[in-house]
Amino acid sequence: MLMAKPAPSWPLVPGSRHGLGSTTAASLSVPSGDGQMVAQAFTCADATSGAFASYNQTSRYNIAGASGANEPLVIGDANGAASLSFSATAPGANYDWLGAAVPLIPFSP
Repeated sequence: MLMAKPAPSWPLVPGSRHGLGSTTAASLSVPSGDGQMVAQAFTCADATSGAFASYNQTSRYNIAGASGANEPLVIGDANGAASLSFSATAPGANYDWLGAAVPLIPFSP
């Protein structure tokens, strides 16, 4: 599992996280808290077709890649928790995946 890195200085929301990898096991760990909602997405540069599978949180949108048309994309969300992870199976191992997560409702520790 790839651990989330602090996002660069340009994120819209403090606490945003991103990660990347080159296996089919896309995963991202996000620090969050009770009362917080976290939105998350995975995509990859799959040149053929296929969709992300086995998304472990609430999936809101999942589109399969289509050669010459679009890339696979899954978007979801989860309620905040002390330990929050997002994971999915990418459609192919030959393409790098990218994941990002953004807290939507701030919390006070």
